[in-house]
Amino acid sequence: DAGGNVPITNLRGAFSSTLAEWTMTAMLYFNKQLPRVVGNQKTTTWDSVAMNELRGRTVGFVGFGSIAEATAKLCRAFGMRSLAVRRTTVRSAFAQTVSVEQLFAESDFVVCSLPATSDTYNFCSATLFSTMKSSAVFVSIGRGSAVDEDALIEALQEKRIAGAALDVFAIEPLPKSSPLWSLENVLLTRHSPKGCAFQQNAEQVFKKHLDNFKSGQPFTKTVDRNSGY
Repeated sequence: DAGGNVPITNLRGAFSSTLAEWTMTAMLYFNKQLPRVVGNQKTTTWDSVAMNELRGRTVGFVGFGSIAEATAKLCRAFGMRSLAVRRTTVRSAFAQTVSVEQLFAESDFVVCSLPATSDTYNFCSATLFSTMKSSAVFVSIGRGSAVDEDALIEALQEKRIAGAALDVFAIEPLPKSSPLWSLENVLLTRHSPKGCAFQQNAEQVFKKHLDNFKSGQPFTKTVDRNSGY
């Protein structure tokens, strides 16, 4: 069509550092047993809490765009091993590309940052959740439609996985009737990139687009119409 050749830009990269830090926070939240620590403080309980290390743990990235790569860089600083499932065959110095089955089976933390497309709908399925370690934590920071939420809730309720940290959901706002609100092994937030840092990053990306447009230079962050993002 007439608009098929018109480039569509996006804000790729503006979310990366904020969501990378959020993901590390989520992993530490479970690894350092922060809910129990806070609970002890509220009840004035002097209790010894086991503090596991992230060092030596395996994190698996379902989708490996700018957000996942920024997170993998932080994971390397923590001494973690990173695996990735990605659409392209381009290799990264920060993660080893493996099959999705191997990723879910070996990872201590599974981080989904998939976009919302027809190909990614319910990609993180009941079958894949069933292969996760009972000590593993699922982290969702991409789009809620990429996760079979009912299957995830069932896995959490039955303690087949240790927990989940969720920033996106199948339906938003998350309905008050959702079981996710009351599950003790779940950390919930609403689109964490909101804030001053994201605003500044977004303005920088937009300014780069505008400068390229005014100077006739090609855009560096455009939507691939075939892939849907």
